[in-house]
Amino acid sequence: MKYFIGLELKEFFRSSRFAKRIVLKILVVIAYLYFGILAILMGVGGYMAVKEELPEENTFLFGNRYLLYFFFIFFILYLFLSPSPSMKVRPLMILPIKKRKILNYFLLKLNLNYLSLFAFTIIISYTVVLFLNEKSRIGVLLWFFSIIAVILSLVFIALLMEKSYKVIALVVVILAAILGLKHFGIIDIPELSGRMFYSIYENPWLSLIVFGFLALIFSYTYKWMMSRFYLDGALKAKSEKVLDMKLTWLDRFGTTAIFLKNDIRMILRNKRPRKAALFSLYFLLYGFWIFGYDTDITSPNIFKLLFGSMLITGGFLFSFGNYVPAWDSEYIRLFMSQNIKYSQYLDSKWWLMVVSVLFLSILSIPFIYYGIDKYLLILAMAVFNIGFNSYLVLIGGLFNDNPIRLSEKVKAFQNTQGFNINSFLLGMLRLLLPILVYYLAHKYYTDNIGLLLLAGIGLTGVLLKSKIMSYIESLYRKKKYSLLESFAKEE
Repeated sequence: MKYFIGLELKEFFRSSRFAKRIVLKILVVIAYLYFGILAILMGVGGYMAVKEELPEENTFLFGNRYLLYFFFIFFILYLFLSPSPSMKVRPLMILPIKKRKILNYFLLKLNLNYLSLFAFTIIISYTVVLFLNEKSRIGVLLWFFSIIAVILSLVFIALLMEKSYKVIALVVVILAAILGLKHFGIIDIPELSGRMFYSIYENPWLSLIVFGFLALIFSYTYKWMMSRFYLDGALKAKSEKVLDMKLTWLDRFGTTAIFLKNDIRMILRNKRPRKAALFSLYFLLYGFWIFGYDTDITSPNIFKLLFGSMLITGGFLFSFGNYVPAWDSEYIRLFMSQNIKYSQYLDSKWWLMVVSVLFLSILSIPFIYYGIDKYLLILAMAVFNIGFNSYLVLIGGLFNDNPIRLSEKVKAFQNTQGFNINSFLLGMLRLLLPILVYYLAHKYYTDNIGLLLLAGIGLTGVLLKSKIMSYIESLYRKKKYSLLESFAKEE
């Protein structure tokens, strides 16, 4: 373990992007401290609040009823937000190091990410309160280890879900069954699971069942990974069938069609851009959650409504557009060696994002159910995204000079290596400016004025497209060679 940690430290300090990395690590530490304190307050405050508000209830039993929701939220967040443990395995496999040691280190890192530590902190702080208030300390201790065992089991299941579609299908069927049984009133699974976990406190020997399940899932995961832990196994690049797409209907756009075809093929054929495109649909579903709970646009949660309205149509704009031109880093030198104008390249990216906003605007028509004012707000944000945010996204791409390997699979928000203070400030401007414009009009005038201002800014940007794109093109020309040099580096 000491040897592996030493290698990672050397990689960190010798990186060509050390300054950027050290700033990012400082921000991560600050975030750890903030969320760590929040986790402690959740653990301690949760118990004390229930005890004060519901003195007639068994506080510990009441808390166990919500454990299933806690596990579910942790599992979903882990699937989409947790970073996969990075470890360059290939160079180690030709050294006299046992495979099990490499794999043990990998699995250790798998369980020591920020989401797992956040969940552990909540459970630890909650357990401390239980120690001070419950009678059976042995029961509390074994209950604690059982909950930790469940969290570790979920981490291993999430790992298997990334590698096997069968596991994904099994988990989806189980979740659907739980929701179905509760919805139709057949069995209240959360209530049942709460009593099961509380029974561990009353009968500590039942914790052996949970430990046995953890041992089973760990053993399966370990054997599964060990069986593929060789150069010709899981580490070998897989040859896949390539979709043969002519896309002749795009030829009407002239030279720009070359880039549009390339982008569409890249999204459909590669993991990372395909996941960025699918992530825009998650933002669309996120809108249903926001509007479902906040139906009054004048409510105190107006900022959440505005934020959701912008993301509904801007999901692809932000998730894909943030990494222009890094998506083309593997073959951008080939592009630059051709007789192709930079303006055509940037124009194709702009049109791709505009079409995505229009497409998501059509998909958001069901939001009329929550009121025509909600849909008008979504449309106004869509126009703002087209005429303002699309340009800021292209400018922000200049500062994201980390190469992207299209075949690599990463989770949402994992591209932290592309952090840059200029890109961060532009991102904040994209998010906060439309919210501020609408809120000021909402507070001092009317909501209709806010809608007109958002749409007006967007339409002005569309009318000035040629001048704005010429300015962006000049910025790209100035940074052309520094971008090519950065994309050529192997991080």
